[in-house]
Amino acid sequence: MSVLRVLACGSRVLSPSGAFPLGPLPQWAPPEGATRSQVRRHRPSADAAAERGQASVELALVLPVLLGLVALLGEAGLVVKDYVLVAHAAREAARAAVVDPRTPVAEQAARDSTGLVRRRLRVELRRDRRLVTAIVSYQHALNVPFTSRKIREIPLSVQVTGHVED
Repeated sequence: MSVLRVLACGSRVLSPSGAFPLGPLPQWAPPEGATRSQVRRHRPSADAAAERGQASVELALVLPVLLGLVALLGEAGLVVKDYVLVAHAAREAARAAVVDPRTPVAEQAARDSTGLVRRRLRVELRRDRRLVTAIVSYQHALNVPFTSRKIREIPLSVQVTGHVED
């Protein structure tokens, strides 16, 4: 199936090769029985300008809300990322505590395993016979503007238990 491409040149329609005219361009005509007031012109009317103004006002009202939602979504992603890092630090602390019973060794393993801010990271070890439990806590600082002063940090905590082998 071939598609005939038609080129318009002035008021005449030419064939794809431009060799011969196919006839005049069809003119637009209003529907039968339509009056002049019923036929819309291509000039922008006062209603169209008012609609553009209304759209601008709606954008100005909705845009800050949408940007706030995007910022909150981004912050939620950062909280989840920090939670995963805290869980990784807890596993490393428990693994180190199983091998070496000294608390500073487990703390150092937890601090070295992630890129979390060290002063916000707290490591606690609990021993019960042959079990070692590492509890790693972290205070995630919120970066979203206009948050309440009561909600500046989100506490994250993960507990991992390991079995001490002889």
